[in-house]
Amino acid sequence: MSNIRQSTLYSASSQYIATMIGFAIVVTVARLLTPEEIGVYVITTAIVFFANELKSFGLGGYLVRKEKLTELDVQQVLGLNGLICWSLALLLVAFSFFVEQFYQHENIDNLLRLLSLTFFFTPIIGTAKALMFRNFEFKSLFFVNILPPLLNFIITLALILLGFSYFSMVVAILCAHVLELLLILKLYNGKYSLKPRFSKRTDLLSFGIFVTFTNLCRRMSISVIDLIIGKQGSLSQVSQFSRGTGFLEFTTGILTKGIRPVVTPYLAKEKRQAGNVENAYIKVQEIMASMLVPCLLVCGLASYSLILLVFGEQWLEAVTFIQYLVFWAIFRNFHIFSPSLFITQGFEKLLFLKELTILSITTIAVFFGFQQGLIYVAKLLALIGIVDYLLTSLMLWKILNIALLKLAISLLKIIAISTICALGCYIVSLYLPFESTNPLLVLISLMIVLIPLWLLSLKLFKSPLFDECRLLFKKITAKLGNK
Repeated sequence: MSNIRQSTLYSASSQYIATMIGFAIVVTVARLLTPEEIGVYVITTAIVFFANELKSFGLGGYLVRKEKLTELDVQQVLGLNGLICWSLALLLVAFSFFVEQFYQHENIDNLLRLLSLTFFFTPIIGTAKALMFRNFEFKSLFFVNILPPLLNFIITLALILLGFSYFSMVVAILCAHVLELLLILKLYNGKYSLKPRFSKRTDLLSFGIFVTFTNLCRRMSISVIDLIIGKQGSLSQVSQFSRGTGFLEFTTGILTKGIRPVVTPYLAKEKRQAGNVENAYIKVQEIMASMLVPCLLVCGLASYSLILLVFGEQWLEAVTFIQYLVFWAIFRNFHIFSPSLFITQGFEKLLFLKELTILSITTIAVFFGFQQGLIYVAKLLALIGIVDYLLTSLMLWKILNIALLKLAISLLKIIAISTICALGCYIVSLYLPFESTNPLLVLISLMIVLIPLWLLSLKLFKSPLFDECRLLFKKITAKLGNK
C-alpha cells in the first residue's frame, strides 16, 4: 500500500501543478482574447477531440490490464497505435476544408492541420507512459507531466502578445507534444523495446474498439454540447455555455487528475492478485467523491465570485448556467472511477453501451432543448447527470455484485459532508454577499471557513479520506521534525 500512496503523491503533485499551469493558460486566454476568437478555438478543439479519443484506441489500458505482458504485446500495440494515429492525422487534413465550410468561420481548416501534427508523436508517448503506469513509475513521470504544460503556457502567452490570436494556443500545443516526446525517450528505461510490429491481433482490436468508443462517447457527451450550440446559436452563446461546462470540468480535473492514473493500475493489480476488488473500488470512489462533490457544490453556490475572479466580467453570463450544470457535473462524475473498474474486470462492452446511451440522450436533449433557451438545456443536463448516476449504480450492482447497501451508505455520507459544506458557504454569503463583495475576499473567506468544516465533517462521518489526510499530515510533520 505504501507504493500506491507514494505513486499517488508523485502523480497528484505533478498533475496538480500541470493543472494549475493549464488554469493559468485558461485565465490568460480568457482575458486576452475575445469570446468570438475563443469560440473558433472551441469549435476546432471539439472536432479534434473525436480524433483524440480514437488515436489512443484504448491500447494503453490493455497494457496496464494484461496479466502476463510480453515484448511482442508491446510492439504490436505500438504498431497498431501508429497505424491509427497516422491515418487520423491524414483524415483531419483531408476534411479540414469541408469542416471550415460547414461552420463558416475563417481559419478552422488551418488550425485542424496544425493540430493533426501532434498525432505523429502519440504512439510512442502513449505506449511508454502506459508501461510506466503499469509499473507505478510515477516518480519518473513527474517532469513529463509538468514541463510540457509549462512550455505550452509560455508559448501561448508570447504568441498572443505578438498578435497571433487563436493560433497561439495551437502552436503551443504542438511544441508541448514535441517536448513530451523528447522527455519520454530520455526517461523511459523499461525492459520492452519500443519498436512497432505490424500484425493482426483480434483481441487488441476488440479491446481497443470498445474502450476507445467508450471514452469517445463519454467525452462526446461534453463536446456535442458545444458542437450543437455552435451550429444552432452564436459564437458568444457557445463560448459562454462552454465556459460554464469547462469551469466545472476544470474543477473536476483539478481533483481527479492526480489520482486517476493510479486507480486503473491499482484495480488491475487487485484483480491479478485476487484481492477484494469491491472494497478497493468503494474506498477509492468514496475518497474521491468526498473531495469532488463538496467542492463542485460550493463552486456552484459561489460561481458569481469565482467566475468574476478567474475570467472577468465578460463571462458572468455563464453563472446562470452553472447553477444547474453543477448538478450535472456532480452526478456525472460521482462514479468517476467506474470505467476503470469495468475495464479491468473485462466488461468494456457493457460500459460502451452505457456511455452510448448517455450520449444519445444528451444529443437529443441539447438539440431540441436549445429551442427553449440555454437555461433549459442546463436543466436537462442536470437530469441526465442523475440518470447517469442511477444507471452506473445499477450496473455496479447487477454486473460486478457491488452491494447496493454499500453504495447507498457511501452516497448518504457524501450528501451529509456536502450539505455541511454548502451550509458553510451559505453562512459566508450572508456576511459577504457574493455579487457585491471583492471576489478574492470571498475566495479567501470560503477557504478559511470551509476547509476546517470539511475536515471536521470527514471525521464526523468516518470517511476513509480523513484517515489518508491524517496519515499524510503525520508524515509531513515527521519529516519537518527530522529537519
